[in-house]
Amino acid sequence: MEFNTQLKNDKKLLQHPYDSSIKPMDTFLIKEAEREFLYLYDNTSLIDGMSSWWSVIHGYNNTFINNALKKQIDKMSHVMFGGLTHEPAINLG
Repeated sequence: MEFNTQLKNDKKLLQHPYDSSIKPMDTFLIKEAEREFLYLYDNTSLIDGMSSWWSVIHGYNNTFINNALKKQIDKMSHVMFGGLTHEPAINLG
């Protein structure tokens, strides 16, 4: 899909946190991420100064975390902790 079409579809179809649903802000289309850097499609690099919730503490595209996620996803992607638990969480703890 073309770059400008993606941005138009983003604005038309997606609701971003902390943004207006009536007059949404323009967004930056990220191509990839590595360590603390986000890369736009024109190869501009940005430092993720907001720490994207929790991601930047370990860096984007962290090999150890990516491999653990790939191993886990075939077993279960997510189980909430509302009265439930699971072995990977216990082992992590």
